[in-house]
Amino acid sequence: MMTDHTTITQHDESIERADWLAWRRQREEGLCVPYGWLSQTGLYWLQALGGFRAVIPGISGEWLLQDGEVMFTPQPSVESGRGADSAGDQPNALTLVDARGDRAPITGPVRVPSDATANGSYVEAGQIRAAVIERGGRFGIRVRDPESPFRRDFAGIPVYDFDPAWRIEGRFEPYDESQDTVVSTRVEWLTSTLEAIGVVRFETQGVEQRLIAFDGGVKDGVRELFIIFRDPTNGDTTYGSGRFLNATVAADTDGADGGASDVLLDFNRAFNPPCAFSPYCTCPLAPAENTVTVPVTAGERH
Repeated sequence: MMTDHTTITQHDESIERADWLAWRRQREEGLCVPYGWLSQTGLYWLQALGGFRAVIPGISGEWLLQDGEVMFTPQPSVESGRGADSAGDQPNALTLVDARGDRAPITGPVRVPSDATANGSYVEAGQIRAAVIERGGRFGIRVRDPESPFRRDFAGIPVYDFDPAWRIEGRFEPYDESQDTVVSTRVEWLTSTLEAIGVVRFETQGVEQRLIAFDGGVKDGVRELFIIFRDPTNGDTTYGSGRFLNATVAADTDGADGGASDVLLDFNRAFNPPCAFSPYCTCPLAPAENTVTVPVTAGERH
């Protein structure tokens, strides 16, 4: 059994704190990029807006869902490639931008591939961008604007102070095969399917914990884990729907112990999901099994 709050000792606390502060800066800078999560100004589900058509403020034209594809048709008066801005009094070029960044003027009806395809695209009108998202077989239009009040008024993320005791050494136990796991999301009618690849076991405050780990991809040849968890601080000092945590599996796994390997869980880097900053997100929620039974007084607050 692991020692309570087993900590990684390869760096002293001052270096760990400096690394954490650098991560905090990068985290907030990432949120504040012009078209990041804070720039969202709307999410319009086509099936919910009087059928399968929608008109989005700031972009002169109509969106239509037909036969599993979304079409955008500019207003007849602006089919020459000009559209009105959000104030309706200044013209802005309507442009289709694809996944490669290639740009084409919109002079008539165009198909706008969703983010579920390899060529997810967006319509641009001035600084406003509208992209098609596909979730659970439904299509929505996600709108971003660097002048979003969420971005304009962002004043940083409150956090718990760095605590080296919350850098916990755990054990990752991979599944023989990955398992598609259906979880709820912040949208009541929507679910999300994540690829669970194993479980992480660790101990804190004398209590053993177990969390399902999802596939976080491979970075620099090392397996990354993505964990969604809840704990008793949710709805009090932290975001009510839980938080996210990324972790890296030790690269020296030798295949023994059923392929299990060490993993560092640094809860100082537990972070809020995008839906903590914007109502226009479809964040996955933690499965019921992913509840840490003691308060995790580390990471981002709300």
